[in-house]
Amino acid sequence: ASASLFSTDLGLLYKPPRSPLRRFIWRWRIWFESTFALSMFEGWEKILILALIAIFWGLLITGIYRYLPYHLQFLYRRTVYYLSGTEQKDWT
Repeated sequence: ASASLFSTDLGLLYKPPRSPLRRFIWRWRIWFESTFALSMFEGWEKILILALIAIFWGLLITGIYRYLPYHLQFLYRRTVYYLSGTEQKDWT
């Protein structure tokens, strides 16, 4: 029998593979599941939680990519204003 993410035979899921690459991935997966208590969830719950985390990270990275340059420019202009007492010309 082949072990899969949705298998109910826990002995097959938690037995380390023989291949070094697969063992590394298996170790990372076991560490990740036990650290964040994902090992107590069913397969569909794990997929739902990981999908929500991926969506959250995607939105966070997009927000940083789009907003951070403007905000850094704003902070620079405010710093120049507070240190010199004069407004700097707009860069646009």
